[in-house]
Amino acid sequence: MRPLTLTIRGLHSFREEQTVDFEYLCEGGVFGIFGPTGSGKSTILDAMTLALYGKVERAPSNTQGILHHGENQLAVSLTFSLGSNTYKVERTYKRQKEDRLVGATARLVHVSDETIVLADKATDVTAHVQDLLGLSNDDFTRAVVLPQGKFAEFLSLKGTERRLMLQRLFHLEKYGDELNRKLRSKLSHEKSQIELIEREQQGLGEISEELMKEKQQELHLAVANRDKTQEQLAKQEGQVSNVQKKRTLSVELENLQEEQRVQIEKEQDMLVLKKELDTSKEANQYKDLVAALLKETAALSDMVQTEAKMKEVSKRHREEYKQAAEAFKRAEIEKEQEVPLKVLLAKLVEVEQIEKELVAKKRKLTDVEQEKKHSESHARELSEQLEKKKKDEEKYRQAQNSFKEKIADLRNAVTNRKEIEAAYEASLPISMQEKQVNQLRRDIPTAVTTTGEKVKQAETVLEEKKLESRNISAKLQYWYDGVKMMKRQLDDVMETYKAEKKEHELLHAVALVQSNLVEGEACPVCGSHEHHIRQEKDHFRSDERLDQDYSSELSQLTELSWSLEQLSNSLPYHSEEADSYAHNEIHYGSDTFKEDWASFIASLEAKLTTVRGVLEKGQAFVRSYTEFINEHKQLETAYDYEQKELLQKKTEAKEKEVEWEKMLAEWKSTYPAFSVESIGEERDRLREKQEQVDFLQARLDKSHQAIDDVAKEKTAITEELQQANRRQLEAEQAVKELDGAIKSAEENIYSVTSGKDLSAYKEETQQSLSQLERAFKQAYERSEMAKKALQETTSKLATIDARRQDIEERLSELKEKWEVAETSLSIEDVQRHAKEAQDIRELEATLRAFDEQVNQVKGRIQSLLDELEGGPVTEEELKLEVEKQKDLRDQAGEERERVGAITEVIKQMEARLERYRELEGQKGTHGELVEKLSKLDKVFRGKEFVEFIAEEQLHTISQIATDRLKQLTRGRYALEVDSSGGFIMRDDVNGGVKRSVTTLSGGETFLTSLALALALSTSIQLNGQHALEFFFLDEGFGTLDPDLLETVIHALEKLHTDRLSVGVISHVPELRERLPRKLIVTPGEASGRGTTVKLEEM
Repeated sequence: MRPLTLTIRGLHSFREEQTVDFEYLCEGGVFGIFGPTGSGKSTILDAMTLALYGKVERAPSNTQGILHHGENQLAVSLTFSLGSNTYKVERTYKRQKEDRLVGATARLVHVSDETIVLADKATDVTAHVQDLLGLSNDDFTRAVVLPQGKFAEFLSLKGTERRLMLQRLFHLEKYGDELNRKLRSKLSHEKSQIELIEREQQGLGEISEELMKEKQQELHLAVANRDKTQEQLAKQEGQVSNVQKKRTLSVELENLQEEQRVQIEKEQDMLVLKKELDTSKEANQYKDLVAALLKETAALSDMVQTEAKMKEVSKRHREEYKQAAEAFKRAEIEKEQEVPLKVLLAKLVEVEQIEKELVAKKRKLTDVEQEKKHSESHARELSEQLEKKKKDEEKYRQAQNSFKEKIADLRNAVTNRKEIEAAYEASLPISMQEKQVNQLRRDIPTAVTTTGEKVKQAETVLEEKKLESRNISAKLQYWYDGVKMMKRQLDDVMETYKAEKKEHELLHAVALVQSNLVEGEACPVCGSHEHHIRQEKDHFRSDERLDQDYSSELSQLTELSWSLEQLSNSLPYHSEEADSYAHNEIHYGSDTFKEDWASFIASLEAKLTTVRGVLEKGQAFVRSYTEFINEHKQLETAYDYEQKELLQKKTEAKEKEVEWEKMLAEWKSTYPAFSVESIGEERDRLREKQEQVDFLQARLDKSHQAIDDVAKEKTAITEELQQANRRQLEAEQAVKELDGAIKSAEENIYSVTSGKDLSAYKEETQQSLSQLERAFKQAYERSEMAKKALQETTSKLATIDARRQDIEERLSELKEKWEVAETSLSIEDVQRHAKEAQDIRELEATLRAFDEQVNQVKGRIQSLLDELEGGPVTEEELKLEVEKQKDLRDQAGEERERVGAITEVIKQMEARLERYRELEGQKGTHGELVEKLSKLDKVFRGKEFVEFIAEEQLHTISQIATDRLKQLTRGRYALEVDSSGGFIMRDDVNGGVKRSVTTLSGGETFLTSLALALALSTSIQLNGQHALEFFFLDEGFGTLDPDLLETVIHALEKLHTDRLSVGVISHVPELRERLPRKLIVTPGEASGRGTTVKLEEM
């Protein structure tokens, strides 16, 4: 992983947006980050961790107090490469109430031809970054930043201390306590599995090959009995089938004889039906003639009534036509009055147009009079304005003379302006330096923050956590013993129960054999022909609830036992003493067992609930303890960091004080006529006078323009006054002309209307014309409608008369036909007895069917008498045979059930036997695993394995460090690990002489520490899939003497690799001059500008 660009805005001392080009800086292998103490160098590292993980290690709650005091929002963005891929992570934060800082946005994108958003929530972004880098926030900080003195300290650490440090750096804890916990957990789990297998084997009951053979012999005997009974049943079923067939024929004969008796009773009804059929056939011959005769008679009656009504209508229409014609003649006479009304209406329309023109002229007269008044008023206003402008011009000229005099006086007072400005500008850095010195002096006494107090408080809390851990451990041990005791009580009751159940199964098997013994036949068990059967009383009652309770409670107890052991192993501190678990005894078979058992199960459930509560509290404690330990480590880190900052501030305060005194002396020698304390006031007074000169000069310049503007306005007002007077004369002439035109129009209107209202007069004339036209039209329409109605009525009356005559002729012909008909039936008889052809056919079919049914019954009765040669079979004879069949069938069913029951028992015994063998195999597998895990448990106890891995890691690191050290020292020095785990130095130039690292000089110590730091960093970086490719070195260069510093600079100049870039954080000028590429960090200013960065290249 290699950073490309970092953008910061609003973080700590950074206010404006600043961008760091790491891609350019890392090209040289080694680069520097330079700036004075407190300038914001460390903020660059904070910005990287904030962008990647959303945390700043040295900030309370990881994000509080990091926002610039003058901003309400901060933003960080980091672009980095990982292998061949490029990613960009962005985060923004906003200030809320009480200066709390909350995340606003977060985004991680994959930068390619198409930008792909991988995550857009804060937690998702952090999780994706950890997946990509394979490093947590702590791991990243440890790998990227190599703090002052830590690796030189590592060089001189002894065995245990170095091992603990390696454990933290390379996460070797997973090979120590964590591995032991996993082993013990797995071992406990496997033992529990073996215990469960043994209990399941006990639950299978007694099972063997001998018992299986006995059951198979019993099955063979039961099968023989079943086959014999089945043969007898088959014979009886044949006999029953023959008797059932004869009984069926007997029942049919009885039914047919009953049907023959019913037919005899129906013969009289059939004769009546035959007579009705003959009468209907005769009536059907005259049905059409009667229907036509009745139809024409009804039609003639209807037509006579219609003709009478139509004559009445014709008479009414003739009278209406006469009245309409007379009204039309009167309307024609009235219509002649239209001509004079139309002439009057035309004149009124002309007068109406004249009146409209008159209104327009009066309106225009009003407008002209208003314009005349406005012109007069406007002329007066212009005359007043012209007089005012003349006075303004005189006032401006007087002000000009006053400004010129004041400017001349002020310019004489600022002759030494340049010297005062130069002195003031030179005093600014001195004042700024003095403020920084005073601020550092104030910060030093209060530099010890509350972090130290928090560390002490955390130590107190740690002791409380230890006590709480031991209390929880005692509770866990108490309930672990309790769970074991509960399981033992359950096992005792179930062993007694299973023993009685086994005895009951044996008695049941004996009873089953005895029930099948036959006197005189050999016993299948002992072979004896004499059977002395004893009735053993069995008091056992199977209790399914007991089995269910046992299985349920045992499963819960086993699970809780394992959970209690696991939780106990995860506690950091354990109690050496625990209370003894008290319990109540319960015995199977006692008189009050059922009540005792129910009470025992209820009590057990309550205790299990209590145990789960203890487990939840213990698990919550482990989680809180882990969080507390992490916070405690962060507090210690912050405390160490603040102590280092305190030392730096003291050094910086001293340096700035010396620099300030030097700057003050130089200024006094340059400007002896002034003092630093009063130069600001002198400069302010000077600037105040200059501002007055500038103000007066500006007003003087404006006065020239004002005088010119007034002259222009006077000219414009004079021209506008002349135009106003001209418009006033034009308006007076127009008023005279409009008065004459209005009088002429009014006279014309009066000559036509004689003073009447024009609109009402016109409307009255129009209504008269409309009324005449409407009356004439209505009279004409009524006359035509009456004439048309009379004609239609006359035509209809003629048609009705012709149709009546036709009906009378047809009716006469039909009456003649009926009179000559040869039938004894009347018209009413024909109507009553006539039927449809379908009804006639149905009557004939009914008679034929009756005759055929009588013949069929006679034939079938004779056929049945021939088939029943031995006579009919009664219902009692059939029931007797069926009873015999049922008895044999019940016996056969019992035999089959017996065979099925024995077969099922054999299947269950086979399944139990197979399960027992399978459990034996599983038990062996788990036993082998328990044996291996027990050996591993003994091997991994203590810290030997962790120490072994740490030692191997140390040898690997020392080899990598040796390669680095040889590059830095031209092959002279090498680093080895002695038998006690300590470092020794080998001088290859002097024949491989070895010496302790405690004898190294300052320069040698730094080079060795740097090589070791590079080796450690490389090892940490290679834990993931991709190399980290960069880190920052903050080694306190300001405390080195010139010779040692030269050695360090020379070593850094030689440090170059394509896979690793090193950033050196310092404020030493010599180091800044020697590194080719560097980032300059400039602190913010009191004026509000924040920290700025810029790149420099040698």
